[in-house]
Amino acid sequence: MIFLQPWFLLGTIFAVLPVLIHLWYKRRLKRIPFSTLQFVRQTEARRFGWLRLRELLILALRCLAIVFLFIGLAKPQSKRGLLGMGRLASVCLIVDNSYSMSYAGNFEEMKNVARQVVDRYSSKSEFCVVPLCDDRSDGTFWMTRTSAQEILRNVRLTHEGGNIAAALAHLPDIEPRYSVDYVYIGDGQSHNFQGFSAVSAEQGNFYWVEIPANDNVVISDVFLRDPVAIPLHEYVLRAKIMNFSDHTWAGKVSLSSGEYYLEENCEMGAGAHADVDFDLSTEVLTGRVDIFEDSLLDDNVYYFAKSLPRNLNV
Repeated sequence: MIFLQPWFLLGTIFAVLPVLIHLWYKRRLKRIPFSTLQFVRQTEARRFGWLRLRELLILALRCLAIVFLFIGLAKPQSKRGLLGMGRLASVCLIVDNSYSMSYAGNFEEMKNVARQVVDRYSSKSEFCVVPLCDDRSDGTFWMTRTSAQEILRNVRLTHEGGNIAAALAHLPDIEPRYSVDYVYIGDGQSHNFQGFSAVSAEQGNFYWVEIPANDNVVISDVFLRDPVAIPLHEYVLRAKIMNFSDHTWAGKVSLSSGEYYLEENCEMGAGAHADVDFDLSTEVLTGRVDIFEDSLLDDNVYYFAKSLPRNLNV
């Protein structure tokens, strides 16, 4: 729980006023001589407990009314739910328009979800729409909900690369009015998060609304399995494969370099990753790795160029 205007919480100290007033009037009670209580004592004994309890309940309600008044003025906001209806925030919406989103209508689905996210925020919130891959669109500044919806309709799919860190680095230097919600909407491929830990998001929270990528399997990295050992004739090149689908994927991963060609079988569970190793001659230092039997072949090619460790003559 956070408060947009926490200084109003100081007003809760006024909740002691009803108590002080109650004690003040209690001290001012006057004793009045009365001839006899013989005929009223029994009735008063039955009523006195209820009257005292009612007095304490009224006192407690008066104190709570003051406390809730100032808590309401402080504008509490829940930090747990991203899609809480009527949430008031400065929303930085990062929409994934990379080419991997082109499969199975994921890009249009992403735009629909983004518009739904915007609608669930308060109409008084401010928005900043940032395409993951720069498509030269305007409007990357704090704007109204209506303007944000218009920008989302105009976002286009691109063939360019990009990541969240680079997208946020180009934000205009305009101070937000509220706590910031960074909302990324996309398939969440690993390279989209490269360098993200260096991004300052201290003013708010980061959320990821995942768009199903169905059969989208990608090559996230290709590297030397042992980057220290000096190979004599052969070395092992490892390809890291990520499965973003919601079911098990099985297929082949190939490596080609000129006339040199290798294939390896690969099987992964839903949302899992796998390492595929290729035993290569030390003469093979450049080439490409491909994935077969996948839905988005154009996104599953990884070119590599490696320098092997060697002895140095000093």
